[in-house]
Amino acid sequence: MRKLRHITTTGLLLTGIITSAISLKAQVPSYQCELTNDSLLTSQIYEFDIYLKNSSAVTFELGNFQAGIHVNPQILNGGTISASIIPGSSQLNAGQQPSEALFSVQENCVKLAPKSPPDFSSGTIIAETDAGTKICRIRLTNTLPFGQGTPDPSFNFTVFPYNTVVSAFDRTTHLNVNITNPVSHMTSGLENPLLNGPVAVYTVSGSGSFCEGSPGLPVILSSTETDIRYQLKKDGINDGGEVNGSGTFLTWANRPAGTYTVTGRRPATYQVTSMTGNAVVEMDEPTSGGVVTGETTITLGALTDTLKLQGHLGDVITWQKQIDNGGYTDIPATAGMTMYQEAPSAAGTWEYHAVVQNRTCLQEFSSSATVVVSAVPLTRSWIGVIDEKWNRSGNWNPAGIPGVQDDVVIPPTAPYMPVVNIQGLSCNNVLVQAGALLTVQPGFILTVNGNITIEE
Repeated sequence: MRKLRHITTTGLLLTGIITSAISLKAQVPSYQCELTNDSLLTSQIYEFDIYLKNSSAVTFELGNFQAGIHVNPQILNGGTISASIIPGSSQLNAGQQPSEALFSVQENCVKLAPKSPPDFSSGTIIAETDAGTKICRIRLTNTLPFGQGTPDPSFNFTVFPYNTVVSAFDRTTHLNVNITNPVSHMTSGLENPLLNGPVAVYTVSGSGSFCEGSPGLPVILSSTETDIRYQLKKDGINDGGEVNGSGTFLTWANRPAGTYTVTGRRPATYQVTSMTGNAVVEMDEPTSGGVVTGETTITLGALTDTLKLQGHLGDVITWQKQIDNGGYTDIPATAGMTMYQEAPSAAGTWEYHAVVQNRTCLQEFSSSATVVVSAVPLTRSWIGVIDEKWNRSGNWNPAGIPGVQDDVVIPPTAPYMPVVNIQGLSCNNVLVQAGALLTVQPGFILTVNGNITIEE
């Protein structure tokens, strides 16, 4: 501590110099000195910068600089704290860079000692722009984790435990003059974080779906702390910048599809904590109503062909029908069905479609299939262009499965001959022309309400 005691004496002498210099109308600068850029790197290492800036029109040639900096004793926590200067951190001339930093636990004080002042014109010219010239970066290292508290560094200007002194060369007299001014020393550039204070864990929510083309969903954090900054992440990547906590819940609006998590960071510390839970946001494709097939012409009392919904995207909410453009009405108990069949209750032109909805998207109608119901019995000729199934609408002309009142003609020219292999089929009269064949599989019945004629 010999050098430090010497510097204290120098500080006292400089006070007298500046008094006499002012009486001679000395040309000396004004300045700003600031503690800034502090950071808790680990639970046991805390650092900060000291900057000196010329705030006048007079050239500031530094004579010397020493500092006493108090800290909050609450952070000591029973450990042994040592102070050091980060090598290479000073922007001063090599001959003026601080010689050493010590920490006094009894006085809760960092003591930054200077080197002997140079001759006039050999001192560092202190910058007038940006933050100024960096004196150095100081590191405090504790043998135990720092206690939970804010470090509260502040300049000391009394001789004990160690005073802060700034001197500059008078541009008129070339004397090294003490220009120390306590009001020019600031700590506004410090985050002054709560050392080793835990980051409270809150819950992320907001899972759900939205329809493509619509705004996304909000992601919500259940609460926040005012001294913590929160980062939203989408699929593990930062989504936007950090948001300051406000002491209440936090919302990120209109988030697109992805998995969202949130971290909380205590500024100027190594402490980053993941919040609990996540929000899984999904985007739904717009509903596609699809197409209904099965258009046919039937006789009153007969079943429609099987109406089939194809090419849709979404769930069937219901089927609907109308007769002679009288307006669609819901068909009960048809939710989820992709096929539908019925015996229409009246002659006329019936139209059928499905109402489809894909999750959060709007409902859409499928195309409509038209079924013409005739009050007059029809004669249907077998054309067998699809397969051998009697109950397939496209195998008949006019298209449609024969009803109980329909007459049936089976010519020999069809590619396939009809086969009955389901129950419940019926017709009126049947004419099997010469060379044609009608097969009813064992165990099945074709009800013929009129006559069967088989030509030779």
